[in-house]
Amino acid sequence: MSSRRRVWAEIDVRALCDNLTLARARLPSHTAVLGVVKADAYGHGAVPISRALAGAGISMLGVGDAHEAIELREAGIDTSILVLGASLESEIPALIRHRVVPSIHSPDRIATFAAAARNAGVRLPVHLLIDTGMSRLGVTPERAIEHLSAIANEPALVLAGVGTHLASPDQQAFSREQIARFESVLRGAIIAGVRPPVVHIANSIPLDRYPETCHDMVRLGGFLYGLRPEACGNIEAPRPVLSLRTEVAYLRDHPAGTAIGYGGSYVTHRPSRLATLPVGYHDGFPHALSNRGEVLVRGKRAPVVGLVTMDYVCVDVTEIPDVATGEMVTILGKDGDDTILAGDVARWAGTIPYEIPCRLGPRVERFTVGASPTVETQLAARQLPRDLDRWPSTVPQHLKPQHLKPQGREGSAPRNVKGNPTG
Repeated sequence: MSSRRRVWAEIDVRALCDNLTLARARLPSHTAVLGVVKADAYGHGAVPISRALAGAGISMLGVGDAHEAIELREAGIDTSILVLGASLESEIPALIRHRVVPSIHSPDRIATFAAAARNAGVRLPVHLLIDTGMSRLGVTPERAIEHLSAIANEPALVLAGVGTHLASPDQQAFSREQIARFESVLRGAIIAGVRPPVVHIANSIPLDRYPETCHDMVRLGGFLYGLRPEACGNIEAPRPVLSLRTEVAYLRDHPAGTAIGYGGSYVTHRPSRLATLPVGYHDGFPHALSNRGEVLVRGKRAPVVGLVTMDYVCVDVTEIPDVATGEMVTILGKDGDDTILAGDVARWAGTIPYEIPCRLGPRVERFTVGASPTVETQLAARQLPRDLDRWPSTVPQHLKPQHLKPQGREGSAPRNVKGNPTG
């Protein structure tokens, strides 16, 4: 009996590393890359993805919570790890024990982390999140300098970085307001004598659209996985990393007028050959693709007919000759001259591309394919310091005090670093 599962994902490590190289080629020489591997690396498999990124010299990995970080540490991955969002109080001892850098998302967490660090006998590096418009996590810009100073003056903590998150990168006016608020805080902090060593704001979407956001580090997730396959400004389109496949479990010819599946939502309008595929919504094949999705069989599109169920889906292969039981079927990826992208499935399902690989269930086995990173790829890395107790005190050139002047009296409209009103 074959050991291959009925649904499997192929993870193209070469495509992942090529996408990383694409991004690095457009970044300033001082800008490092954090690879976002939260949510099981967007469904791609956090451990194999993190190993590949570590092999390519990634500077830092970003996770969603302590448990994701611990999984990587227990797999032997020693790359610096940042928790991108909130850390619950119950998670803090494990973060410290596994050398994971937390983000401070709330003012009261400063004292909480400091107390935990003192109890553990360590100096804990932390990043401060500033809420410039996402309205989800982070301290307010109005009090951010106060909180940065509190962290910098706390012996048990090390101010390792500061970041924010753009809420709507496609809305340029609002994004530039957020950028201006963030850089206003940076200017004020530097003038107050607080210099966050690592500044980060850019993620996959603003990578080329807002070049001024490429500070010390950028956070790349969807771009690395090829989930935004269109070219972005001067950046070539990344390649999809994940292909999802299954096989034909059963073939049957039906006369016209046959009701198919639960509720008979599809009725054959001609003599039809249907293939039953052993994949369902438990595996991440969206129920919303009932009677509207497509798969690739022998490089040809086969439409989904009937309802997608927990374990099975039927597709019409009447127009595809010589299909046999055991034939490979592509749900995501390339087969012959055609390709189905996560964006295609998302459009049919009425959702976003990021959600599609994140839905993959535990029955989906993941295999890595493609070559390991080349020496050239590894040498192209921009590394953050590995000793988190001794972060450098470098500041982006355009934010150094000699390049900054107080802008207007207190309470006047914020302006960006080029002196243009933000509106």
